[in-house]
Amino acid sequence: MRHSYLTSADAARMLNLTPAAVRMAAVQKRLRVTAVTAGGVRLFTRDDVEAFARERAARRGSHERRARPGPRGVHRSTRQRPI
Repeated sequence: MRHSYLTSADAARMLNLTPAAVRMAAVQKRLRVTAVTAGGVRLFTRDDVEAFARERAARRGSHERRARPGPRGVHRSTRQRPI
């Protein structure tokens, strides 16, 4: 069976990310690179990109449930902390 490979740009369009973000995910081993061309282009399978999308959605969902916003108009890093 012959696979059709996706470039970083193709994967980025599927994931609604930038190609640089896709390359970073590959460097960080969060997205599996199937092959690298002689010119250094990373290639991904559709299955791997779809699996990465599911993992991202699951992480985002769990993060949104845990995150608690700070007081309105006050950035978290500028809130006073108890002494």
